[in-house]
Amino acid sequence: SQWGRNQVNANPSPAKSVPHPELLDDSGNPINEPLLVMRSMTVEDARQQLDAIYNSSPGNTKGTPEENQ
Repeated sequence: SQWGRNQVNANPSPAKSVPHPELLDDSGNPINEPLLVMRSMTVEDARQQLDAIYNSSPGNTKGTPEENQ
């Protein structure tokens, strides 16, 4: 019957989906921050790209990243 096919193919409720743990804060609430997704690369390449983004950001007044963080 038509009703049975619709029920089988129905998408699960979004309220029942569980977010990935990395998308939650320490309290288990979803984070509300922009995320940076990068293809696989070396740690050094990732660090250089993150430093470049930081150095070009409007809030950066020093022009260089903090080395001791």
